[in-house]
Amino acid sequence: MVVTLLCGTTDVKRHIDTTGRWTGTVIMDRINAETDWIYQDCGYPLAGFQSPVEKDENEKFYRNYFCGESKIYNVDRVYVGTATKRELEGGIDYTVSTTKGMIILTSGGSYAGADLNTSDYLTCWYVPRVFKEYCALRVVRGLLEESDIATGENTSSNLNLIERKIKRVEDRIRERIALGNMEDNRDYDSLYEPAIKKFNQNFLMNNMLVDHTTSTATIPFQDKVTYAGSACTGADGDVNRTLTHVKVLTTGNLVLVNGLVLTENVDYTVSGAVITFLINISNTDSITVYT
Repeated sequence: MVVTLLCGTTDVKRHIDTTGRWTGTVIMDRINAETDWIYQDCGYPLAGFQSPVEKDENEKFYRNYFCGESKIYNVDRVYVGTATKRELEGGIDYTVSTTKGMIILTSGGSYAGADLNTSDYLTCWYVPRVFKEYCALRVVRGLLEESDIATGENTSSNLNLIERKIKRVEDRIRERIALGNMEDNRDYDSLYEPAIKKFNQNFLMNNMLVDHTTSTATIPFQDKVTYAGSACTGADGDVNRTLTHVKVLTTGNLVLVNGLVLTENVDYTVSGAVITFLINISNTDSITVYT
């Protein structure tokens, strides 16, 4: 099975100047070795999630799936199905936002030769970004250890520094594993899927996160309308100003003011198509409604 190399030569060079000390081949050999060691220590996949496939109110399938963390390094595999799963192909069936931690299904409608179904689950195996840093630091440690042995010198100050950095990253990884084992991780499987988180998606939030970096034209399964605060009833800066949306709102919509997500029944209430703001709204405010 082909697995993702957990870092590249550029990642290694961020921690140490390799010029004239180690060739690219030597560095890549060490990257391969450390990648193997990390997978042996931590298992494969290093992380993943499983979420049910759902439709929106217009009977169209949601396409944006959040990994559960925003900073990821790579997506190894994505599957769709129930007991029998189909593996999707990156670039054809889905794309990835590594800065948003998002799997974005393409708009083709058919995935790996079959249509989606609401009985399906989407399963993703991915590499959290912390493992890229961990691998790069281990590579640097290995290179420095080899140099110290070759020269017969005592442990270098650089090696001591790298050891401290590795210790900090290992503490972060242990915290990840401990949190994953907690009882609130629904359907946690310590035997077959110890790294797989199982949760329901907040698709409206996913759509909003993707929309910050992607044209809305690529997100056909949601409506987004932006208003100026002056579209509200009442005086500039008052509370309890109302805004009539273009259609009736249902539970689970997203309302933002100046890019900040509001909390329903705390910051605003909804009745039909009317939004009543329980916070001060200025005429210059930008109000965005996702449905």
